[in-house]
Amino acid sequence: MSYALVVAEVRRGICEERNLDSIGLCTLLGKDAVLLIPEGNYEFNEQLVNGLIKAKVEEQAFLNPLVMVNILEKAMAARGKPDMIIFTNSASGTELASYAAGFFNLPIITDVNGYDKGQGVFYKSTIQTDLR
Repeated sequence: MSYALVVAEVRRGICEERNLDSIGLCTLLGKDAVLLIPEGNYEFNEQLVNGLIKAKVEEQAFLNPLVMVNILEKAMAARGKPDMIIFTNSASGTELASYAAGFFNLPIITDVNGYDKGQGVFYKSTIQTDLR
């Protein structure tokens, strides 16, 4: 089964709205979105995703990059290897993504703001400045 594992961004018991961007990316890429979230009572519309995995850790541990690679290993052992792992574009998401990429020897793409489905190309914004 072709799926993308979306690592939820959570803060103080709230499932952040930015997770919708990650889930939307899955739709754009034609992948089933499976949300990975820590244990807790997070309000989230489960109909937006194709599956849900609750990691048996508290929120603070979930945000620890060294713990996250262990969580990802367990999730993949239970559900199979995803086509991709998607983290939010945030300070913690970028930190978690870099650890996961290094641990699993996977490529990492950050700060994506566009995708050409026909060519299979991701785009990042660039700022050009004229310093004259």
